[in-house]
Amino acid sequence: MIDLNSLHPIASHALASRPSLAPAERGAYFVFFDSGQLLLERSGYLEFDDAFPFSIDGYDLLYVGATLGQLRARVLDHLTGNSRASSLRMTVGALLTIDLGLEPVGDGTRTYFHFGDGEKRLTDWIVAHTRVAFVPADDPFGIEKSVLASVPVPFNISERKKHAFSKYLMTLRSYFAGRPSAAARMVDLVSVGVSTTAGVPPVF
Repeated sequence: MIDLNSLHPIASHALASRPSLAPAERGAYFVFFDSGQLLLERSGYLEFDDAFPFSIDGYDLLYVGATLGQLRARVLDHLTGNSRASSLRMTVGALLTIDLGLEPVGDGTRTYFHFGDGEKRLTDWIVAHTRVAFVPADDPFGIEKSVLASVPVPFNISERKKHAFSKYLMTLRSYFAGRPSAAARMVDLVSVGVSTTAGVPPVF
């Protein structure tokens, strides 16, 4: 287990404009959100858990990842890429569809989706509201596993599938991946068992 207090998160807007600030090695990465607790409250997290995430300087750790490729490339997928290649972007976008005017575009598989022209708005939001810390390591997935076992990291889904909030996020995301339009969003959300809290995302 690494000492989370030793992390030094870098502003995402700096990483987006200067990718060389991120390591080129393999390793683990940690995505911190400003007003993270508000985001969790408005997304319905407190209906499932009262454990708030680890924080540094007012930024809350909501996602941890690992890669055997370049940390630099993987983190840019999350910050400025397409949501089909980023579980984090899909989750954040699903929670902020109303605020950012996003229209999820599914591929019919109920697994992946993106936000079309709205990807730019999602990128702008993520870059403005997050910081990322890096830990180059030969065993990045070991680091990820140890962190997830020691602190709550709400936006990690695949490694926390038994957690009620992860199940909620999976239901929400599968709905957005499969639905053809936004017209009946609030009615249909209830029918698939998703709390309508998801329809009232935070305003930043």
